[in-house]
Amino acid sequence: MNVEHIIAETPRERFPEPYRSMENYALATVLKGAIDTARDRVRRSYKTAIPQYYHGQVQLLLPLCLSNPQRADLALVVERHSTFYRASTCLTLDMAYNNARQIARPDRDWLQP
Repeated sequence: MNVEHIIAETPRERFPEPYRSMENYALATVLKGAIDTARDRVRRSYKTAIPQYYHGQVQLLLPLCLSNPQRADLALVVERHSTFYRASTCLTLDMAYNNARQIARPDRDWLQP
């Protein structure tokens, strides 16, 4: 997990309002906690990870709950490499919904039409 890369590659307009103007260090701290929580959530239920198809490969979308654990604020894009997964960027929930591919019934807790 390279949070600095995620912050650098994700346009700030995608973040919810209080997080757009945060210093990089503070935002990295919040993102690390949210990513750890998302990882635990996927371990409990694989349906939390929603697939998307992008540039010839399947990526997974994970919910990032920044301010409220009951509501996702962003979708973390995770791609598989040979022996590991790498988080590359974040999408807004609208972008994630448009890109999602339904292979299994999605976890309606965070990505809703």
